[in-house]
Amino acid sequence: MTSAQGQKVFVYRFVRKPPTAVGERNWGAFHTGEVPYAYDNLKFVKRPFEPVDYNLSDEMSSYWVNFAKTGDPNGAGLPRWEAFSREGGKIMLLDRQSATGVLPDKGALEWWYNRMIKN
Repeated sequence: MTSAQGQKVFVYRFVRKPPTAVGERNWGAFHTGEVPYAYDNLKFVKRPFEPVDYNLSDEMSSYWVNFAKTGDPNGAGLPRWEAFSREGGKIMLLDRQSATGVLPDKGALEWWYNRMIKN
């Protein structure tokens, strides 16, 4: 709805499955799993993080700082994060190698959006 009003919206999907210790259950990419990455706080979480996790954390925290400062997450040395539109459905997929992609469940979300608008 915000992008339809002409405002820039930056949407992401955290795809990285945080590593788990041997014998622990792997929940995959879970809700709030991105928080320690975004705030560069991996050192406070007991998981066997790999170098790729620290790189992703640095990248994400840079996006968050840029967005807080300017309203745009993009900055030098970061993969380009395109603004979202309903038509294009482009989002940032945050993973081992972050990149712009299409919202994977765009059709399902459109269905919910249309249902909300009609009610």
